[in-house]
Amino acid sequence: MHLIIALLGSLAMGVYWDAAKNKIGKISGEDGPHNFSAARWALLSALGVPGVIYFMKRKELLARAVDHPVEADHVRRNLAIILCSMGFLVFVSSLGVEGGNVALVKGGVLEADKTTTVGEALDKYSFFCSCKWESDKTENGAEFVNAVGELDIKKLSLADRIREAGVTGLRAMFQFTINRDGKTFEYNAFALQATSKDGGTKDLKELLASSPAAAQAYALIASIPDGSAALERVYGNKPLL
Repeated sequence: MHLIIALLGSLAMGVYWDAAKNKIGKISGEDGPHNFSAARWALLSALGVPGVIYFMKRKELLARAVDHPVEADHVRRNLAIILCSMGFLVFVSSLGVEGGNVALVKGGVLEADKTTTVGEALDKYSFFCSCKWESDKTENGAEFVNAVGELDIKKLSLADRIREAGVTGLRAMFQFTINRDGKTFEYNAFALQATSKDGGTKDLKELLASSPAAAQAYALIASIPDGSAALERVYGNKPLL
């Protein structure tokens, strides 16, 4: 999608610059299917086919411009508008379509379970209220993707004990690292982040261990699965706690 937007935007800019430079524009009082201003040519060219028509008719348009030159107004401003519009469309398309490393991980399968994709397993996990995907890289250039799911506490097996420990919210984070080939990835880490009654957030084990009722929370701490077990529970659509 980004490539298509860039190509169409470049075509529109090229048509506008060529028309403005050669004084091709709308001739007052003349009728015809191609009697457009430079800006109108650029706008239509963003659709693709009209841009091709412009270059097919260019010799005819140049000849007409010799007899009826038309100065385009605000050329630099209009070029800037086209460029900014192209950038905005790329940004908007990025919001609506997942690509890059996120698409790689979501569409991939793990050796541990090849019956479904990673994306299907996490996005359809019934104990999540929602699942957000994000990609980033470390300072040394290692790329990774995080799937962060907001857990529905009331659905968990240990819901009452979780609330008794002062936990008001739980987020599960599954991290996948991208290999250097850019085409494969590995499951890397799992963590449970808890929100307490005071609004603070901390790793669930740390929060439970530092609470006044730490001794009572020991069994809950012991029930927190490790990375591989946590992913198995997600793939099996079983509660994490």
